[in-house]
Amino acid sequence: METVKSDEALRVLIINQLGKKLGEHAILKGGMVLRLLDCPRYTNDLDYIFIPFKSKKQIAPLIEEVLKEMEGLEVRHRFHSTNVQFDVVVKNTFGTFKTQVEANVSADCAAQPMTTGDFAKQFHQPPQIIRVMRFDVMLAHKLMAWNERRLMRDLYDAYFITKHLNVTPNLDVLRKRLENIHYAKRMSGKSLPKKLSLEEFWQVLALELKTLTYADLENELRDSLDRHELLGLDNKIRIALIQMMESTS
Repeated sequence: METVKSDEALRVLIINQLGKKLGEHAILKGGMVLRLLDCPRYTNDLDYIFIPFKSKKQIAPLIEEVLKEMEGLEVRHRFHSTNVQFDVVVKNTFGTFKTQVEANVSADCAAQPMTTGDFAKQFHQPPQIIRVMRFDVMLAHKLMAWNERRLMRDLYDAYFITKHLNVTPNLDVLRKRLENIHYAKRMSGKSLPKKLSLEEFWQVLALELKTLTYADLENELRDSLDRHELLGLDNKIRIALIQMMESTS
């Protein structure tokens, strides 16, 4: 494990190993997919869907076995209501590096192939073909993640996907998620609808974009984006997501 010199190097190592050992069953999603696509926003964990499984207890021992095949990793897991999380730590002469793997299960998930490519080479690791959530589906879930917890990082990720990957959200996925909205605990105490039509959701998003400011983004994203990437970002997000909404109508 002397090749691991950063938390991101550890994440790439794990992505490659899960892709090699579990193949099409391991589908990466979330911020790390965007990092592999040169997104500048730093992310701390790995978010996966494993298919086709019915229970998190089915997949936990398989993931643990794959991770423990890599010599020098300390691995611990814990079960949450909807997933299983693995804390992974490596200690070597360069320091202590850590990450978290969050594993969800599903009967199926729309996915596409991708390579860890140049990102892996930055850390002197070979590229690996992996499976990632299909971009239009990922965009739909990112929009719903924003709706359910109102975090600026979800809005930023939705902007990055639509702007740089040139996709629009999968409307079937979006409509299905809007039929039964599960708000995060941080949203408790607010009077929010448990169901929205697509048109109503666009109105909610449009209002957010209208009032979005640099300060909103800077307060949450200053630790994961440089200042020169934050300046003017409110206008870039507003333009890209308004164009996205217009293209779906």
